[in-house]
Amino acid sequence: MRPVRASPPCPQCRDLGGCHVSSAGGAFAAVYGKYLFAGLNVVVVSDPTAPTVVGRLPLSGSGTPTGLAVSGTNAYVVDDSGRLHIVDVSDPRASGEIGYVDFGEPAYDVAISGTYAYVVTHGWYCDDEGCTRVNGSLRILDISGGSCAKPVSTIGRPKAPEGVLVSGGYAYVVEQSTNFYTYAGQLTVVDVRNAAAPVDVAWAGTPSWNSYVIGYGPQGVAALGNSIYLTTPWGLYVYAAFSAAPSPYVCQ
Repeated sequence: MRPVRASPPCPQCRDLGGCHVSSAGGAFAAVYGKYLFAGLNVVVVSDPTAPTVVGRLPLSGSGTPTGLAVSGTNAYVVDDSGRLHIVDVSDPRASGEIGYVDFGEPAYDVAISGTYAYVVTHGWYCDDEGCTRVNGSLRILDISGGSCAKPVSTIGRPKAPEGVLVSGGYAYVVEQSTNFYTYAGQLTVVDVRNAAAPVDVAWAGTPSWNSYVIGYGPQGVAALGNSIYLTTPWGLYVYAAFSAAPSPYVCQ
């Protein structure tokens, strides 16, 4: 696989974070900036050899974007101030924020399935030795109202969730360790077929890593067919989509 265009593809395409490609209103990619521009960038990609930034939308509040999903003509962006932003991208050249929800603790990822948004959040504890993550939550919100996201349920997590994927009625939650010295994360499977009453049904741990460096834990999660893929510093873990307790094998 080789890039069609790179280094960088357009003058404004720097400092970009997560990306979600949509065909609503024309082929475009919604991406968020993190440092130079902490907001939502809309990049037209109908011609993959010449991507063009057509919109840069500052988001309300003071947070730095951490996660993004697109459903229909709305983009959903979460940030580290604990806010879910709802952005109308029906016209990629004139996007606008139409609503937001505050959670009271940093949010790290968002997934959309049907008329529900799934957001993972957790806080931090800091002392003289440094900072460590604290237990967080998976939050489910009803987004059928368009500009309004209404909380439906919240389920606490034993560790600090920073990634979420929803597939086949189950949420796959990537959780980081809350231990300052040992980064032993896990992948938790939550039955969300009843959005008002989510239930943990399985989990699989990942190897621990002794380090003072924040971030040595499971990172990203994706689905393809009947497989769930989890990236970690130790390799790629592949799980069968939930039907019983996950049985992983490791690609080194």
